[in-house]
Amino acid sequence: MAATKHTFNCGGVFVTPNTLRTVAKRQVDNILGENPLRMSYMVGYGPYFPKRIHHRGSSLPSLSVHPQTIGCDGGFNPFFHSMNQNPNILVGAIVGGPNQNDGFPDDRGDYSQSLRTSNLHQWWDCWTFSVLCR
Repeated sequence: MAATKHTFNCGGVFVTPNTLRTVAKRQVDNILGENPLRMSYMVGYGPYFPKRIHHRGSSLPSLSVHPQTIGCDGGFNPFFHSMNQNPNILVGAIVGGPNQNDGFPDDRGDYSQSLRTSNLHQWWDCWTFSVLCR
């Protein structure tokens, strides 16, 4: 859009390349902690981030702590259903984020908020690329 100086009208709003950059930056800032909870929804980023994400590998103990075999069903109890923080931090994972009231229960059982997303990672990669290549 910027290279061709293209703009468009979206529901009565005049949209420019700068408009899109501003909206995208607000979204990124929100994900990284500029939100009502002051929480980063990117695991491992900042002082306050999700500690109980819905990710089985993150909720299982390491072999050094638990050398016994954990079977397929054994990962659920006591590990996955535990309220303890994940022993393995999946750094860089972006979770679903807050609910409609800006709440985030940080409960791995609440997969709609705490599941690691893949669709956000694709958007994140595109945004990062666009910023770095300006």
